[in-house]
Amino acid sequence: AIDVSGFVLADGRRITITEGWNDKSPQVRRFLTTIHASACKRFGMVLGPEYNAAHEDHFHLEGTGAKFCR
Repeated sequence: AIDVSGFVLADGRRITITEGWNDKSPQVRRFLTTIHASACKRFGMVLGPEYNAAHEDHFHLEGTGAKFCR
């Protein structure tokens, strides 16, 4: 498994799960929800901030296992 807590964009901006998931900017929120949805298509298990408090600051990605996306 791998845990991803944020991204650095080509223009140098940093978007973290902690600050960005409920950001006031719809573009930032859409960026993170798109990443989450895309990960669900590629990994067996994907857990994010809406799953539980233990995952509020990162995306948890597992390559194998049953398909489970929250």
